[in-house]
Amino acid sequence: MQVLDLPFLFRDAKTAEALLDGPIGRGLLADMPAKGIYGFVWGHYGWRETETASQPVREPADLKGLKIRIQPGAVFAASFRACGAVPVVLDLSEVYIGLSQKTVGAVELPFLAVVSSKLYEVTKYVGLTNHVYNAGALMASKVKFDRLEPAYQKAIREAAAEIQPVWRETVAAKTEEGRQFCASRGMQIDATNFIAFHAAMNPVYDEFRDRIGADLVAQVLKATQA
Repeated sequence: MQVLDLPFLFRDAKTAEALLDGPIGRGLLADMPAKGIYGFVWGHYGWRETETASQPVREPADLKGLKIRIQPGAVFAASFRACGAVPVVLDLSEVYIGLSQKTVGAVELPFLAVVSSKLYEVTKYVGLTNHVYNAGALMASKVKFDRLEPAYQKAIREAAAEIQPVWRETVAAKTEEGRQFCASRGMQIDATNFIAFHAAMNPVYDEFRDRIGADLVAQVLKATQA
């Protein structure tokens, strides 16, 4: 699963959805039962952007020396260290206070979270880094699912397939609403240099290629760069 955390992997939602709905995404879902989980479909929680309190982010160098609250995870930490930032793990409930007290100077969250956590009150800039697609799977406990009658299992799988496009469309629409809302609250929203950021991530790919699985990483890169 960690392959989906690799930074600047997808240039757009179409590429991400094609990979997740194709053989690679289906293969990841097929691996889940071994861990006691059924994965039905892939959805989306909104692209992760970079929000800062005192400086805009357009290039990797703009993150140098900046303390940034990150999503817990080794790949996330390595990604921001590759840009010279100082990753800090904070619970989401502590982020507002952390920014207010300048414990951190930045976060990397989707617009949905910026709005719901009112982070537009304590940050001034958004760099549209789109560094992680933020995929999520609709899942169920294998033990509990297996106890259901076959008709109910079939109904749940069919409902999951129906939910998938609605999930993606709703998140995309709410993300755009969130972006407009943040702009209306005075946040400066900047485009970023995707090519420069992607190039800066080479050490991250080198560090995690073997941990994730070199073959899988190669397949994913081939699919996303086709």
